[in-house]
Amino acid sequence: MTILVTGGRGTVAQAVIARLHAAGAPVRAASARPDELTVPVGVETAELVLDRPATFAPALRGVRRVFLYPEPADVEEFVKTAEAAGVEHVVLLSSSTAAGPGAEDDPLAHHNLTVERALAASRLAWTFLRPDAFAGNALHWAHALTRSLPVRLPFPGAQVAAIHPHDIADVAVEALTGDAFTGRAVTLTGPESLTFREQLAVIADVTGQPVTVEEISRAEAEQQMTARMPAAYVASLLDLWEAACDGPAALADTTATLLGRPARTFRQWAEENAHAFMAPREDAQPKPRPIGYWLRRADKALTGAMDALLADHGLTRLGWQVLNVVADEERATDARVLEVMAVHADAATLTAVVEKAVAGDWLTRPAPGRLALTGDGRARLTEVGARVGSFRELASAGISPEEYRTAMSVLERLAANAEAALPQGR
Repeated sequence: MTILVTGGRGTVAQAVIARLHAAGAPVRAASARPDELTVPVGVETAELVLDRPATFAPALRGVRRVFLYPEPADVEEFVKTAEAAGVEHVVLLSSSTAAGPGAEDDPLAHHNLTVERALAASRLAWTFLRPDAFAGNALHWAHALTRSLPVRLPFPGAQVAAIHPHDIADVAVEALTGDAFTGRAVTLTGPESLTFREQLAVIADVTGQPVTVEEISRAEAEQQMTARMPAAYVASLLDLWEAACDGPAALADTTATLLGRPARTFRQWAEENAHAFMAPREDAQPKPRPIGYWLRRADKALTGAMDALLADHGLTRLGWQVLNVVADEERATDARVLEVMAVHADAATLTAVVEKAVAGDWLTRPAPGRLALTGDGRARLTEVGARVGSFRELASAGISPEEYRTAMSVLERLAANAEAALPQGR
């Protein structure tokens, strides 16, 4: 019974893969870039791009259970392919926001809710894991702390019950190898409620380095955050943090209640990741990493930021590329789109993308076989293009051609700037 783990480069997925392999379960790790996966010897790898249906069937061949990262773009097609392949059970890494008030209209929740509904309406058995705040969200503070800068926060008193990613992995493995959680939506938290200020105090204690917290206004936070994520996501996230100042975060299920094992604390996570927050010693000689490492890291961060932006507009990267082909062609046709985009997808996938764009009022058909951007579509495409441009500016800020060729520190800055464009998790 092969178990497919999607998003194979993610922290939770890596922990799930390691646990399944150690238990002797046949496991296949899937990623959009399988050549970049680091997996135990004996673990299969496969290409799986969750917004490219052509990759679904090969990755799912012989699979009976799936650990799924949420991607709503082509989830109905994924479900159909999984059913046809004989998949029996899907364990979805969803989010606690999917169960929150106003989830239908919340951009942070709707992404996960769409995938949950597709699975619930299918013939597949399912389990929804809905973790609340990830302990790893604290890594957003590393850029400031490693440079001995103040951490600037709009709501330092916001309280969260951050969960260790290995706790999520433990529950996921239990769900993938048994039936105790089948048909359940399980909200997961860590074992304690801490404010952001208290989390930073833990990091200061663990690293032995002082941490300064600088409170900023909501308006200042909005101005900073909209440079790296859509305004709707920023508003939703700030609303969550503001509401979280009212009292301790609610504790839900943990590994203690579900598996009978003590839940890992935020301090444990901070101790394991202390190196990420440590300012380098003046006499330290850091080992330089190869150029390819920093370029891949920056590319991964920018890709994640762009995917989140496009999803907010109902687009995938393939849809974005198709719209740009139409925008660049004076007399664009379906045939021309197929010709130009053939390297990226098969004809059926491209046709489906075009039809989705027509249904979404991005494209119109002024004549049989002809395609054109609608007026509103052109305006929205310009808006998205401007935001994509801002991501690229963040990534390349301060880099001259000579520095790019010679300075590892500049490549590291490129990656850090690119990662700053990523939407922050709750």
